[in-house]
Amino acid sequence: MARQHSPSSSNPSNDREFAVILEEINAQFKTFGEGFSGIRQWIERIEPKIDQMAEDVELIKLVGRKNTDDIQILKGWTHNFNKDSESLKLEFKLLRDDVKAFMKRLEVVETKVGL
Repeated sequence: MARQHSPSSSNPSNDREFAVILEEINAQFKTFGEGFSGIRQWIERIEPKIDQMAEDVELIKLVGRKNTDDIQILKGWTHNFNKDSESLKLEFKLLRDDVKAFMKRLEVVETKVGL
């Protein structure tokens, strides 16, 4: 049958070793906890900045979509302007041709009248 150890019958040397090990573990956990606390404080300081950056990115995306829409509108206007410009060039050419024709007729009239 197995022997049962009672707390009063334990070896004092083993008790001290166990106490030292427990103290070392407690010290390591304390160090770990302090380090973790520092990380938590850093996260608490940086978290609002990250939230603000996320809001800024969303705003930039919104503005980008708006700018894309505006660019499409401007492209349409430019296309229409180019069409109107070509139309005006043709009209100007026709007017210039008409003026040349009138100038020739005027020369003929002036020659006949003797001016």
